[in-house]
Amino acid sequence: MRELKFRQAIKARGVLPFQWRYWGYIYPDSPSLFEPPLGNVEWDERPSYQFTGLKDSNSKEVYEGNVVRFRESSFDEWSTRTIRYFGDRNYPAFDVFPEIDADSNGLSYIMACCEIEVIGDIEEHPELLK
Repeated sequence: MRELKFRQAIKARGVLPFQWRYWGYIYPDSPSLFEPPLGNVEWDERPSYQFTGLKDSNSKEVYEGNVVRFRESSFDEWSTRTIRYFGDRNYPAFDVFPEIDADSNGLSYIMACCEIEVIGDIEEHPELLK
């Protein structure tokens, strides 16, 4: 069974606008692997994001909400997309948005055929989507 991991933005009073809190489970019924941060913390209103189970070309974990850039090895031009979970569309899978024309799931195609790099997050860097 795969490890389930999540992250959520939290606000720590007087420290940063927000920072990421990570937590996860080896099995859904097991205790959390990560403890909540200590100190005076307020939960932000931002959503939680799930780990896709994938890593980019630099071995960085890919979470929903990440902004990634990718290119096929024969091309110089990079494309930018957001990682999303499409369960609300009756399609229970992580994919990229805007969608790409591929014979399979767009994220699976990118992971198999392209160089991919996490360049930010929609929470921290919304300008990356422009």
